Amino acid sequence: MILPVELLYWKDMLMSKYPLDWCLTTKNEGAFIQCHFTTLGRFIDLNKLNIHIVDRGSTDNTMEYLNTIPAKKYHVEPYKQEGFNIGYPGSSYGYDLAHKMDYMVRNCGNEEWCVIVHPDVWFLNNFNMELLLELMKEDVGMIGDACGFMAIRRKAYLQSPIGFWPFLGMAIYQRKLNYDEYKININGLIEKWDLYLTGNTLPILGPDVGELLMVQLQILGWKWIPLANTRLSLYHPNTVLRHISGGSGYWMNNENDKIELQQRKDAAKAYQGGSL
Repeated sequence: MILPVELLYWKDMLMSKYPLDWCLTTKNEGAFIQCHFTTLGRFIDLNKLNIHIVDRGSTDNTMEYLNTIPAKKYHVEPYKQEGFNIGYPGSSYGYDLAHKMDYMVRNCGNEEWCVIVHPDVWFLNNFNMELLLELMKEDVGMIGDACGFMAIRRKAYLQSPIGFWPFLGMAIYQRKLNYDEYKININGLIEKWDLYLTGNTLPILGPDVGELLMVQLQILGWKWIPLANTRLSLYHPNTVLRHISGGSGYWMNNENDKIELQQRKDAAKAYQGGSL
């Protein structure tokens, strides 16, 4: 006997509110964030979700759309690091991202778990919150990583001496010069950073915003649960997530970026309409 999908997730049906805070940070991502909540709303009741949006100064239709969904909204100015601009290249990016994620954990809601999701993550294949809730065991401090979808236990986070802050504010990359020769590139301070990691640039993820926290929490005795082999993994054959990588308001103002960003916005509209 095959049960309807709704009966497979009976605990979800009994909940009046999910025991977590759903947090996003955004800037000028109206097309992506609308697709995010439209597709999420196909599978869960958004009124049961504690939604928190940290806006960094949107000038498009982002805030107009957010006024139509049950979400608490916050405005947080870009983190100012003396000596650097907020745009690429420069280590301000690492600090600004860490600052927004730290702000969400500390200020956006009071639930035990803070789920941090990118606005350009969309939902499919009968996504259900129980896929995440079943991973939230008592000894778990962190689920997933900073690549689009992660959950942090606030108690564990507040025990961490560094939190999301990256190593010296830097993301470190290695650039392939020749067949077997590499050069370390620290956030564009040595040479211009390949913004989309195309060509010969490869990120060294260890010092990035999520990975240091993952190591810290395990040292403190908390477990880290990777999403690999779960349907919350982007690479699972029956994944419930899609990450379009639409950016977070840090796009360069050149013609190639404008074309790529528009292509991803078009994809969001198509996906939202169910044609992808």
